[in-house]
Amino acid sequence: MNHSISLGELVGKVPLSLAVEAESEMLGELHATLAAHYEEKAGEVVTELDAYVCPDDANHMMEEHLRPEWLPGKQVVRVGGGASETSDIARDVFHSWVRQVRESVPER
Repeated sequence: MNHSISLGELVGKVPLSLAVEAESEMLGELHATLAAHYEEKAGEVVTELDAYVCPDDANHMMEEHLRPEWLPGKQVVRVGGGASETSDIARDVFHSWVRQVRESVPER
């Protein structure tokens, strides 16, 4: 049985000027993501966390996501548990990650 889960959330809208060094009235979308799987040999759930900003305007599609300095970097979190707990553990880690990403946005 495959014990894996992927989660993503649009955390909020931020001025794109917070992500690029330019004056911009455009908004960007702040996203948080998680990819998790169960490692049987280690008996743990491994979660890979990421966050990024991308333009809100479909006419400005970018191949690369923006990762400003204030945004937490990619992280790997390992939590002991059983295979049947993969989803619950991943969701708990993700909720904490989303909170951390949301709190990282600078005050304007």
